[in-house]
Amino acid sequence: MKKNSVCILTETDLNNYGNRLQNVALSLFLEKRFNVVCKTLWPIIPPSLYHKIGYISRSIVAYLKIHLLKRNKFELVRHQKFVFFNRNIRKNWSLLMPFRSLAIANNHFDSFVVGSDQVFSDQFGIPDVLASLSFAPVAKRFTYAASIGNNPLSIDKYRLVCQELSHFHAISVRERKSVEDIKKYTSSKISVNVDPAFLLTKDEWRSLCEGKISAKTKDIAKNPYLLVYWLGDETSEIKQIIKNRARCLGLSIVTLRTNSTDSENTYIDSGPYDFVYLMDHASFVVSKSFHGTVFALVFNKPFISFDPAFNSNSKQIKDNRLANLQNIFKLPISCFDLRNKENPKLDWAEINKIIVSEREKTFLYFAQNGFPKKDC
Repeated sequence: MKKNSVCILTETDLNNYGNRLQNVALSLFLEKRFNVVCKTLWPIIPPSLYHKIGYISRSIVAYLKIHLLKRNKFELVRHQKFVFFNRNIRKNWSLLMPFRSLAIANNHFDSFVVGSDQVFSDQFGIPDVLASLSFAPVAKRFTYAASIGNNPLSIDKYRLVCQELSHFHAISVRERKSVEDIKKYTSSKISVNVDPAFLLTKDEWRSLCEGKISAKTKDIAKNPYLLVYWLGDETSEIKQIIKNRARCLGLSIVTLRTNSTDSENTYIDSGPYDFVYLMDHASFVVSKSFHGTVFALVFNKPFISFDPAFNSNSKQIKDNRLANLQNIFKLPISCFDLRNKENPKLDWAEINKIIVSEREKTFLYFAQNGFPKKDC
């Protein structure tokens, strides 16, 4: 039986662990549970000749900077590791070719899935002409765990999201708050589903990384450590709080960043495989990242997830994405209060039960909307 062809439209870059990992997770989950083959539209750029030329020019300049000038050896290693990881993802480059149109993409695929991650965000989202899937018939249009993010959408973006989503065959978002926002403009049924990173089991993540971890990363993980995954740099106060917690737990500190070597034991040359391995082997995780929190949950690691706008008095999480995780997995508020000296008490049996339930909910979302199941 011929497999249906599915095109995934999500953010594509070489600098974000969570984005790349959720992309491959959705692809692998769909191919495992359904009679489909997945490709990701790569790269995500508006399909005009002007933008294609611009993308190719920027790529050449970036290549020259990294490979010829060798201005930053860590950047070079990191880039190479992301390129290596992305070989897991079947890609469709057709729109990058001159004079190729969205109509051609429509002829190649049976379904289009927009998501996951912040695909509808003003700041991080994919181009409107692609996010809307207006080039495809309604029967082919799907979203999965699509996110608006934390920042309010502009009026124009709201109009696009809400008007176009009403023409989708099925709509799935990642945060419950998005349902409230979108329901103001459309009566379409909306499903709330977890980030694709939850769709693979711990063992499936380990199998994906097997044989691909650098000796340096394995050496880092030999001794017990507290893993810090931070976007940007911590303040001196935050650094001291983290040091105090690590000292109380009797752990060393290993820090993953994307753009800074500000602290000791900081690594910016780690690729996605290294990220998963270090999460899996950590004794405790402190994260200023949505996907850092997701992987702590996947691997059952006690964690603190830092929300810069967290209200210590009202104990209220301001980050919509983290608040959604707290609600789904019934997490104690102490998981988001970095200044609380007590370590969170987590019911991993209950959390794992919810993860399994959410995977089945995702399976039903696609199965009930026409994705062909594999023959038993």
